[in-house]
Amino acid sequence: MRAEPPPGKKEQLLMAIDPETREALRLGETPADRGPAFFSSLESLEAYCEAAGLEHLEPYEVPATLLEQMTGKAHWVDGRPRTGKGRKGRP
Repeated sequence: MRAEPPPGKKEQLLMAIDPETREALRLGETPADRGPAFFSSLESLEAYCEAAGLEHLEPYEVPATLLEQMTGKAHWVDGRPRTGKGRKGRP
């Protein structure tokens, strides 16, 4: 069972989007690991993009429930790999 966010505060989920191509940031080195990158806060998105030299990317809010649809698919949350199969990501 998922915990609900506190009253008045909704869950936030962001993606980093290239404003020219409208493509979302994807991470992973192999096809099996490659997937969309999601961020739980604007601060984590900005910190990741700054560290990776991707300051041109813009935040784009998506429904937090989108992560439920990623079950079993490669994706990244706050720079850590997830598959939706119980893997919590590498340190």
